[in-house]
Amino acid sequence: MKPTKSTHKLTEHQYGLVRSRALEIATVNLPKTMNNSTGQTVNVRSAVTLTGIGVKAKANAHGWHSSTFRRVDWPWMKSVGSYAWFNPKRFELAIRYNGVTDHFAQSNHTSCP
Repeated sequence: MKPTKSTHKLTEHQYGLVRSRALEIATVNLPKTMNNSTGQTVNVRSAVTLTGIGVKAKANAHGWHSSTFRRVDWPWMKSVGSYAWFNPKRFELAIRYNGVTDHFAQSNHTSCP
């Protein structure tokens, strides 16, 4: 059998499958409830949505830029596209809380222990 030449497109596809599976596992393992900073119980599974960083998440991220809850001023919108291209082994996640806004998280798979 002839070995398949590894390409960026193939690597992106293979790790895309891994990202999809990891997202499913993370979603299933969300806690049912948590207490927020004011002590109120929040139904996490109905309030939190986890997705990949797609067009909808990028569009909603503009609202996060001006949020008073933002703690780090990192230019996501300028960096997310090039980061994704140069790191096909990445794990990425958009987190929505009650449909209000998206919060991004990315990690380069090769830098994880």
